[in-house]
This record gives sequence, C-alpha cells and structure tokens, in this order.
Amino acid sequence: MGTAFNLNLSADWGMFVNSGLGSSDLLQNLRADKDYFRYLPTTVKRLTGSPAGGVVLPTEARHAILIVANFPVRMRIGVTDATAAEGFLVPAGFYLFEDQRAFLESVSFIDTTAGASEVSGMYGW
Repeated sequence: MGTAFNLNLSADWGMFVNSGLGSSDLLQNLRADKDYFRYLPTTVKRLTGSPAGGVVLPTEARHAILIVANFPVRMRIGVTDATAAEGFLVPAGFYLFEDQRAFLESVSFIDTTAGASEVSGMYGW
C-alpha cells in the first residue's frame, strides 16, 4: 500500500519542482527561457557580471535560487563589494531563494581563504 500526501506550492516555486501545477500555460511559462548560472568567485562577482557557465542576470529575471556548492564564500548586499575577509560568511551547502530583483542586482560574493568555491543557481520570472 502506497502513501499519499498533498503539497501546495505557489507558482514562484514551481520552476524548482518537477511537477505539474494544474495549468499547462503556467507550467510552460515556468519551463520556458529559464537559465542557470555558475560563478567561480576567485575575484569578486555579481550576478550582473560574466559567469563561468550559464548566463548573466536576464532582464526578465525576478527570482533566483543561489547555491554555494563546495567551499564557503563571503557575501555582501549593496554597493560595497565583498572581500575575502569582509562580508557574511556563507558556508558550503547554503542555498537561498530570492524573489527581489534589487537583491539580485546588488549581491556580491568572493572566495574565502579556503578558495575554489562555486556559486550556482537558476533564474526565474
């Protein structure tokens, strides 16, 4: 005998779930024209700068999930860039879903002294 459960998700989260959301138009919108990014922040990086893989922050993007993949990074929000010694210390395995365009444009991140970090994720709109 199987076990069933119900899960309610807003459309904002649909792009991260491989599941139908009830409307084929909505589902197509969630799948269409989405892209990923991958940054190797040996120097300070922003989502508006060139990534190692994927695309720069698209004009249409309103949401993103950011994932710190393997080593910690330093992160700052605003006009002042993060440095290897200054900013929030964000551990490997940390992820953040953000739905504020202003945040996506203002976040900066860089390797800590541990080095070889990666920040990756996916955009949505």
